[in-house]
Order: sequence, then structure tokens, then C-alpha cells
Amino acid sequence: MDCHIVVAGGYTSVPYVYSTAASTPCMGYVRVNSGNYETFDGATWQHINTQPVSVGLTPQASMAISWAIQKQAEEIQLNKLCDLHPELQRAKEQFENVIALTKQLEEQRVEYEKKLANANTFANKVVEDVNKVTAERDELQSKLNTWTVIAT
Repeated sequence: MDCHIVVAGGYTSVPYVYSTAASTPCMGYVRVNSGNYETFDGATWQHINTQPVSVGLTPQASMAISWAIQKQAEEIQLNKLCDLHPELQRAKEQFENVIALTKQLEEQRVEYEKKLANANTFANKVVEDVNKVTAERDELQSKLNTWTVIAT
């Protein structure tokens, strides 16, 4: 599955937050000191370079959402027109029926093509078997003719 959310910059986790009430910080604690983030490495406080985190969508996801919003607005407008014009509502319903029937026909066509391919495979196998049997018959007939000549 494609991921359509993009996260860039920043840090992924901050394990502990240091409380100034604690007498001794532990390794991994984090604090804000004069507007800067610092982490305790077990001996001293180290400055953490912070970057703003940006979260966004891929261009493909943005386009898909824009398309969906546009289609939703078009559908709302069409439904309003159908409410005002019953003949348009009937035409829309007929169009939807034609689409549903076309999809069913397409599914049937694909199914029949698979069945036809299977039938062709079977027919080819039958022809192959008939050719083998014919070759065996011809070989036996040849042997029989040879034996008949020898016997006479």
C-alpha cells in the first residue's frame, strides 16, 4: 500500500521530560533551558538541534483529494438539478442502470473468455491424443500388413 503522508524534519521521540524538582537528572531527560532544548547524557546537559517538523500529503494524494472534493460538489449540484427536474432524475437512473448492466456484461465476457481458453486447451489436448492414437493405429496396421505378407 502506498503511503501518502510525508513527514520531514524534527525528531521522532522524546523519551523523558526533566522536572526541575528532581535533584539529579537521569540520562535521556529533556529540558527547555532559555528557549533551547537540552538532553542529559549522564554527565552534562547537551544542546539538541531542533528542526520544525513538516507533515503533508504527497502530490498524488493532494490531487486525489481535490478530485474527490470536485466530484462531491458536482454530485451535490446534479442531485439539486434532479430534484428540480424529474426527467433528469429518470435519465440519471437509466444511465446508472446502463452502467450496472455494462459492468455485468463485462464480467460475463471475461468469464466466458476464461471458459473459452479452457475449452481450447481441452480441445488441443483431445487433438493431441487423437493424433497419438492414429499414429499407434497406423503403426499396428503397418505391422499387421508386414505379418500378412510374411504369412502368405
